[in-house]
Amino acid sequence: MRPIQVLIRASDPIVRAGIGAMLSTCAEIAVEASGPADVIVLAERTVGAGRLHALNEHRPARCVVVTDRFDSGSVLLAVQLGVKSVVPAASATAALLVAAVTGATRGISLMPPDLQAALLRELDQMLQANGLSMALLDSREREVLSSVADGLNVVEIAARIGCPDRSVRNTLRGVLDRLHLNNPSHAVAYAFRSGALPVPIGHAAR
Repeated sequence: MRPIQVLIRASDPIVRAGIGAMLSTCAEIAVEASGPADVIVLAERTVGAGRLHALNEHRPARCVVVTDRFDSGSVLLAVQLGVKSVVPAASATAALLVAAVTGATRGISLMPPDLQAALLRELDQMLQANGLSMALLDSREREVLSSVADGLNVVEIAARIGCPDRSVRNTLRGVLDRLHLNNPSHAVAYAFRSGALPVPIGHAAR
């Protein structure tokens, strides 16, 4: 299997070397000196809109941000630019960084609770501005999003609900287009927030 190509962007060379050393402990990851990359690791003390816009040059690569201070007002922008996970620098162990990078290639997001809440608020404001509500999902859409929340991919969802893969993709695309959302993870998050889907016990306890 081809290793995940990772490019580390950090203004501090010591930080860059440290992250590279931690990621190199995983055989699935290849740390590259230059692109193209599957995943960008952006490591800076403070991350806001300015640094995030620099990710445009690396699209469609996914991104993992490692930082001490993340501007919560830029969280929706971050997701739109391909950021999958935000790892607090203080807790950036090798295991956590590897999980964030490998998860990014599978569409898995890791974010602190405060940034998850900020994302939901921004989505809520955006949808309300368009006069939209996630609670208007039909039964098939809720079934598909519930399966996404369970971590299933398109093929697995199709098998679970007994329909063609294409139907699952069309359902997801219809929800995203209608509600002006960026990806299935956004749709699931807002479904929990609006009550269209029941919140799992693990999430409710946070």
